[in-house]
Amino acid sequence: MIATLEPFIRSMMAARHGTLVGISSVAGGRGLPGSSGAYSASKSAATKYLEALRVEIRPRRHRGGHHRASYVRSEMTARNPYPMPFLMDTDRFASQTADAIAHDLSVADAHRGMLLHVLPRWLYDFAFERAPRKPRADE
Repeated sequence: MIATLEPFIRSMMAARHGTLVGISSVAGGRGLPGSSGAYSASKSAATKYLEALRVEIRPRRHRGGHHRASYVRSEMTARNPYPMPFLMDTDRFASQTADAIAHDLSVADAHRGMLLHVLPRWLYDFAFERAPRKPRADE
């Protein structure tokens, strides 16, 4: 993500205007069990990077933000052997992202109902310790 966005940052600074938006995931708000733990960690890192970038470019009158996806229908999600709440089509996700950019939202969630990060730890642990999940390679 850093290698992708850095060239645009330089161009925006030189042009003295621009909007930069990255995509992360609501999975970055909690460590999802099973093989999704590494995915959660990478999306958490993406979210933190985009947050820092937004604050960094803001004083220069540049807009920055990120859209956190939930489950989006794709070849990757088609292989998931577990239920995916709030699964949405790619066209709907793209439309929501475009709307968030048009409305200058610095952070937007694709599905507001998937706010795992607001659950108390004990409730999250209880709900997810036995929930269906993507199996590890050795399972």
